[in-house]
Amino acid sequence: MCMILATGTAVARNYDADEPKSEISVGYGLPLNASNMCEFLAAGWTGGLSNKDLDKDRYVGPLTLEYFYHVTPVIGVGAVGVYSYHKGVYVNAGTPEDQSSTYLTIMPSVKVNWLRRDNWGLYSKIAFGYSYCKYKNAEEGKEARTDTGSCANFQASIIGAEVGGRSVRGFVELGFGEQGVGLAGVRFRF
Repeated sequence: MCMILATGTAVARNYDADEPKSEISVGYGLPLNASNMCEFLAAGWTGGLSNKDLDKDRYVGPLTLEYFYHVTPVIGVGAVGVYSYHKGVYVNAGTPEDQSSTYLTIMPSVKVNWLRRDNWGLYSKIAFGYSYCKYKNAEEGKEARTDTGSCANFQASIIGAEVGGRSVRGFVELGFGEQGVGLAGVRFRF
């Protein structure tokens, strides 16, 4: 607790009262996100990896959109939205089967600014929320099967760094969860 208060005091000393309080970020993460990893591990546990054509695996995302409002110089609260897509080919009883998965995630989030300077800053972020999943299997010559599901999801960005001007900054984050193990993008502050 003392460390958080000391950090807040150090950040507050470098905080401009006219500094923008809202921010919108768009970013792209490495496809090693929670949903894709769960799918990959599930295929391994069920023996699906031996029937999977890994050369035909395609991943999109995680594509992210975030909004934060800074209630104090240290704490920002907001929400994170994530879109990711996976398409692959499995061989089922000798027949290739196209499978795709689409994930839409929304997570309330808290961001803690550890260090804020005029042109750069360091922060951490945590988010917990909900993912909606749509799965589609298409076997050649048969009608595609579609299924939906939902699950709890999260993101824990251990360290994030942002660099730029007062209104526009680039950022990178390292962590794990639905936004991936690495995330980069641009942040607009207003």
